Amino acid sequence: MRKRRSDAGKKRGSKMQVQHAVNIPSTILEEEEEETLDITPRDLFRAVECEMRDRTVGNEDTIRCLLLSVLSREHVLLVGRWGCNKTGMINTLTKLLGVHDHTFFATLDKFSTPDVLLGPWSINGMRGGQWVREINGYLPTADFAFIGEVFSGNSATRRALHTVMNERYFEQGGTRLDVPLQTMFCDSNMLPVREEDMPFYDRILLRHLVTYVEDSKTAFQALLAAPDSSLQNGLAPVTCRQDLEAAQTEIVDVTLPKNIVVDLFKIRMALHTAEAVLSDRRWKRCIGVLKAQAWLCGRNQVEQEDLAALRFVMWETPEHNVTLAGILAEFIGTTAAGADELVLEDAQAVYAAATKKKRADSTTLADALATLTSLQDKLKTSTAQDAVASMINDVERRLILAGGDGS
Repeated sequence: MRKRRSDAGKKRGSKMQVQHAVNIPSTILEEEEEETLDITPRDLFRAVECEMRDRTVGNEDTIRCLLLSVLSREHVLLVGRWGCNKTGMINTLTKLLGVHDHTFFATLDKFSTPDVLLGPWSINGMRGGQWVREINGYLPTADFAFIGEVFSGNSATRRALHTVMNERYFEQGGTRLDVPLQTMFCDSNMLPVREEDMPFYDRILLRHLVTYVEDSKTAFQALLAAPDSSLQNGLAPVTCRQDLEAAQTEIVDVTLPKNIVVDLFKIRMALHTAEAVLSDRRWKRCIGVLKAQAWLCGRNQVEQEDLAALRFVMWETPEHNVTLAGILAEFIGTTAAGADELVLEDAQAVYAAATKKKRADSTTLADALATLTSLQDKLKTSTAQDAVASMINDVERRLILAGGDGS
């Protein structure tokens, strides 16, 4: 847990000021114009999620998929038609996480060779009889990577990334070099169609189909009012690398109960019955995604409702996706906790939007208070009710300090 302290003498733009507080509210003590806030890594990543929701329309699942990939150190693929903001969402995320300058960017086409990603062959090395690449500034030295139109290049280019993606090492002149790669973001207008691309495709653990904004007046108006994703010069980071490392450390400690292992086996058998057979690698690595999902929702162990995150993992074709949705509904669709999870996420988004500024205006806080109260009435479980009650109490306190009526 990190503590940040600010006082009236500090600049408004200081990094020491808290930009977001999400999930269960932090306690704020005011003494002689001083304020102390306890901010956890979970708070910060929830703030990133809320900020991205504010900047896009109808992409809640896409945003959650991207966040889970970063928290679980896995790769992710967004598939969708041109112009549905795939690139914009990935760029926004890397900036909010503070890793944009540590991200390698490339876009493939049918003429791309492995040199575009791994670096060109060293002329000096060849003169000395060595086949080595100039890797500085290329993917082997990057913490994060964004490969656009990943299935437009030839298969040899993708095949050259196999060990970099999976084992996290790179062959350089007969020597294996460990690479710092955490997550590789990919986007494409299409899914792979060639059998030779399936090993590469399987190494991308999380996948999501991105669509255009739904045909409703409200969604269309929100689309027109949303910030332009291409204009990100003033977008300030919410987290830093230390926050990510702290979050990943906490996620490792999230436990996996035996009943969840049993549920996973049942889901596997149901998929096999539907002729959707997935690799052992996917079943092994889905555990990290489930733990990240539980952690992001404020839990120290994986619960049944966290199985919803498998919708990003356990499919290869759109047909598999439909089959998986029906199977997962049997485990999470009818539980009170599963229903509460969606309401609680909405409450956390409302709370974060109202409190992301240190001094929010009374109108914003009053609207948030009314919404949170309405959402609390929809909850069934005491855990979720207590969480929203904590948010309501903090918003009431802030409303009183802002000069409004907290009653």
